[in-house]
Amino acid sequence: MAKKKTELKSREYYMALPYKIIVYPTGESGDTAFFAEVLELEGCCVDGATYTEAYEKLTAEIGNFIQVYLNRGVEPPIPRIPKKYSGKVLVRMPATLQYRLALMAKEENVSVNQLIVSKLSSSINT
Repeated sequence: MAKKKTELKSREYYMALPYKIIVYPTGESGDTAFFAEVLELEGCCVDGATYTEAYEKLTAEIGNFIQVYLNRGVEPPIPRIPKKYSGKVLVRMPATLQYRLALMAKEENVSVNQLIVSKLSSSINT
């Protein structure tokens, strides 16, 4: 069965989509540069001396990438739509771990849930 051809939209349409841009420092402190990339556009990445420079260069590069796709008659990758999360997670753990968490929560005078959220947050934000 033949795949139905998708009608291509304008460059401006694709540029307005919410692509996921990540900018992060490279190198050691004092000698920091920045690297920026678009998750949905493989190979669309740049570097810059500052965060702003890397971000601005990347936004121009997104346009170039999209134009290459359009010139080839191919639809550019569409940004991933974030999944809606409820904030609830069911976690199975050994009873001994649950007991230790309960003891820690009691010592800190918080709920087990608050303790787990606090511990997870601090480990992710480091």
